[in-house]
Amino acid sequence: YIEQLDLPGNARRLAREVLALEKAPPFPTGVGDVILQGSMLAAQIHYSLAHRALLGRRGSVPPQQAEDFRLGSSLLSIDADASLLGGAGSYGYDWEGVPAQSIPLVKEGKFAGYFSGRMAAAIGRTSTGAMRSPSWQSPPRPFLTNIVVKPGAGSLQQLISGVERGILIDTVSTFAPGPNLQDFVARAEAGWLIELGQIRHLVKAPTYRGYPIAFWSGCDAVAGPQEQQYVGLQEGNIPVGYIVAPMRIRGVKVGASL
Repeated sequence: YIEQLDLPGNARRLAREVLALEKAPPFPTGVGDVILQGSMLAAQIHYSLAHRALLGRRGSVPPQQAEDFRLGSSLLSIDADASLLGGAGSYGYDWEGVPAQSIPLVKEGKFAGYFSGRMAAAIGRTSTGAMRSPSWQSPPRPFLTNIVVKPGAGSLQQLISGVERGILIDTVSTFAPGPNLQDFVARAEAGWLIELGQIRHLVKAPTYRGYPIAFWSGCDAVAGPQEQQYVGLQEGNIPVGYIVAPMRIRGVKVGASL
């Protein structure tokens, strides 16, 4: 992962971006298209999709509706894989001794599976080996493992060329899910204004907000395998690995402050 960052090769580019960001204007408040990649996309999936698959969590998919619960666009397919080689959220067995597994979370936009432990028997399901804890001092609970987004087709540039007015966002600054995961507000460190299919310039601290199902229903493109990125995220001292590919979301409320 460190080698892929190519820190010496990217040093000058990052320095230019830091200086440009000091003078960058805010993104005008309004509705536009958003392309998410890197840690911003990982955080978006983490808090507005994957958390809804935590069995027993407030705001998770109700078991009585799980068989036909739609979470977003039919282009959206995501797996959880605790057995992924080298993943930040990988292990051999969970805290209940259940082997690590690869399970579908979202299949073509529909809910497909929970992060669960042996308590899943109470709703007629089996454990998916996802009982985790940051230490021996904390009781284990169902938690995320590694999240793998199934790629689509095409390049990041092709996603950008299909945007009349919007923004490309990469590095997460903050992400605030609402009560019961019903809504969210997210902010990035920087973004790139897109107009008529071309990147124009940096914008400072772009913020966007939405409602998870409506937001993910606006996904109309996922980049191909050549654009996949490996990132990590930590919540409550439990690491989660991500393999993501850039996604384009239509009709998002974006601005400098919302």
